[in-house]
Amino acid sequence: MIRDLKRQRRAGFTLIELLVVIGILLFLFGLTVAFLPAVYQRDGAARGAQVLQAALAEARQRARRDKLNTGLRIAPTRAQFCERLTWVQQPVDLTGGTLSAPRGNSNVVQITGGDLGRVQAGDHLIIHNSGVPHRIFQVDAGSGGLGLFAPLPYPIPATTEYRIVRQPTPMLNQPAINLPANVAVDFTACSFDGRTPLAKTPMFIPILLGSGTTPPGFEIIFSPNGSVTGQWGGIDRVILYVRDTKDSDAKSGSPNVVCVLVRTGLVSVHPADNGGVHPYTFCDSARSSGL
Repeated sequence: MIRDLKRQRRAGFTLIELLVVIGILLFLFGLTVAFLPAVYQRDGAARGAQVLQAALAEARQRARRDKLNTGLRIAPTRAQFCERLTWVQQPVDLTGGTLSAPRGNSNVVQITGGDLGRVQAGDHLIIHNSGVPHRIFQVDAGSGGLGLFAPLPYPIPATTEYRIVRQPTPMLNQPAINLPANVAVDFTACSFDGRTPLAKTPMFIPILLGSGTTPPGFEIIFSPNGSVTGQWGGIDRVILYVRDTKDSDAKSGSPNVVCVLVRTGLVSVHPADNGGVHPYTFCDSARSSGL
């Protein structure tokens, strides 16, 4: 009987044991409070790159589903940073009527019987369904005249074989995609050749500030076949540099790069190789990209 009572008394913890356990838990909680924010902040660029990758992949799927060119507008929201992505979709091409250019070496073409009310500066004209698109900088819907940036080298007899490729426009009822707090796409360190940061190319200022007919930033548009279309003809890849903006040093905070292959539309995420010749080294490795 006495032995059973002793066993019952030792079934619980003593006050000292409880205090030791509580002390250990408080110590571990203190370590978590002290170090978790730093770990979470260091992981911010990786989370932002994953958000961007998922948004681009969804845009590609929407283009295939809707049979319309669909993508994202990446424009600066402050300084050289993009913290918010906008859904865009490209309207169907405009045709109809007759196009002519009576004189060679002229910047003006005439369209009769066509609907120019929906044509805007910045759209592109394609003649005979081939050749280089001609950027439109002026529209006179009343007279049916279109002003082109570059003159046509030869006269064009009246033809119905033309189309006007319209600019992508924001999709209705589609909320913008926000990157995590203090994380952004840094335009200065993006790259269009996989070697040179954008800030070191002549394209930097027009893209950052825009021009008379183009807004700041750029778009990544996917065609229904999954490839990237639009302004990226002749370019192999577009690389977006995602980093923590609380530090002035673009190399700190474990930045990531998001690589979009133009011909296939595949999107991959890699750590930025800021210890190498350029930050985009891992985009060249099929093994690291998983492609």
